[in-house]
Amino acid sequence: MPPAIAISILPERIPLVLGIWIEPSSDPGHAAHLDPVSTLLDHLRRDYPATPFRLLVPPLVAQAGWLRQVATKTGCPVSLAAEVEPGRPVLETLVRRSDLVLCLSPAPEQSEETKALIRWKREGRVARPEGEPEPIPAGPVEYWDLSRGGRARREHLGVVAKGADFPGLARHVWSFNQRTSKLGSTLADSMAKEREVLVPEDSVSRLTPGQNATLERFAANSAIAAHFEPLARVARITWMTLTGLTSVAFGVAATVPPGTAGRIHEVAFLTAWMLFALALISGGLRARWRRLFVHHKALAESMRTHFVRCVAGLPILEAAQFPMSRPGSPRWLRTAIASWTWGLAQAEPVTPATSDRIRLLRDHWLKTRCVELVDRAVLAEQRRKQFRNLTRGTGVLLAGCAIGLAAQAAGLIPMNAPLVTATILALALASVFSQAASRLRQSVQRSRREERAFTAAVDTLAGEVPAAVRMIDALSAETLQENADWAVNERERGLTPVFR
Repeated sequence: MPPAIAISILPERIPLVLGIWIEPSSDPGHAAHLDPVSTLLDHLRRDYPATPFRLLVPPLVAQAGWLRQVATKTGCPVSLAAEVEPGRPVLETLVRRSDLVLCLSPAPEQSEETKALIRWKREGRVARPEGEPEPIPAGPVEYWDLSRGGRARREHLGVVAKGADFPGLARHVWSFNQRTSKLGSTLADSMAKEREVLVPEDSVSRLTPGQNATLERFAANSAIAAHFEPLARVARITWMTLTGLTSVAFGVAATVPPGTAGRIHEVAFLTAWMLFALALISGGLRARWRRLFVHHKALAESMRTHFVRCVAGLPILEAAQFPMSRPGSPRWLRTAIASWTWGLAQAEPVTPATSDRIRLLRDHWLKTRCVELVDRAVLAEQRRKQFRNLTRGTGVLLAGCAIGLAAQAAGLIPMNAPLVTATILALALASVFSQAASRLRQSVQRSRREERAFTAAVDTLAGEVPAAVRMIDALSAETLQENADWAVNERERGLTPVFR
């Protein structure tokens, strides 16, 4: 019997996981299992091109020759359910970790375990004899009856749980993989700089394959986030400018009656609608680019913390321990973190920390992070002062408009529609600028607080290795929580037009 298929480190792309469940009464090594698995993989690769798949199988199936043929033919890495979550029943691991499940049965009758698997995956929860059901990602289940020979034997068991959108998940994963592949070639210099933030070039060769993979994921996502941030800022400025011009154009069109002063009314009205359309386009681009920045930044910070913990010899975190991978975050983001972390956990064991590794983290991670936080605080403080001055200037303008409106109400000056428009614009600008100043003040305080914590940690890491490891563990947990809070705040901002 051939040996078990070796576990391979996941690529930089996000894979989708196909769980394979074989009825306990069936022979796991029977060659009849080859055809349905190969057929389903061919369908998936055709429907979702450029998306890698990983097979998650029970331990007994790993010894089967047909699985080796499938893995060799398709290039899909294989994971064992018992190694992904040691101590947990294989059936629960399959439904929790798989994005879709293939059930293979030698007879039309389904065992109780198979019925439970299908029900759990369709409903998106694992039933417990005692206590509340455990929520899991719902997904499609394919059931194959192997006793029906070459006839139609495939039964598609669709998804009834609300929000179980496997095509949507696959589409987001495909989009991420394509974006990473496309931008990775154009952002090579930026990625090299991001890598040097954590590890100097002459020390990369001392890293393990898993640490190298995590470093590459950090560099790629950090460079892509830096690519989208200025685009989102320009789109936001454009959106706000066009929104203001649209209000002015509508105000002019409302002030000039139709049929008077030439064609000013018609021109102003047409211009207003054109500006409104451009404002909608720029607002959509701003929302998309900002969302991509937030997602890639969250992934980069997760991989940075993951890398630091691996170098420090700390246990690899479970996906659920990453705050940004908990329910409420996009499912593809949680899929990426889960796939990368448990894939690396299988690929190589955790190695104890050494003084050389701690010194590497102190000289590059901690000190570089301190400089980065100081620069961020200085820049945010400069912007805060600018927006504070803009708020004061807008307040003076608003006071002048209020005096004008009071004079109109008293009959001292004739009614003037542009004055009303100017007042509305002044109110909007004052609100925007004050919100920006408030958020930047919070950013300054957060950066300074983190900088003090990292500066204090520099001295601790110069001491004994156990104390340094405990400090890194505490810092990584705090950093993850800060990153999660930031990502949640960014998502909840919605269309709030605030400059950064």
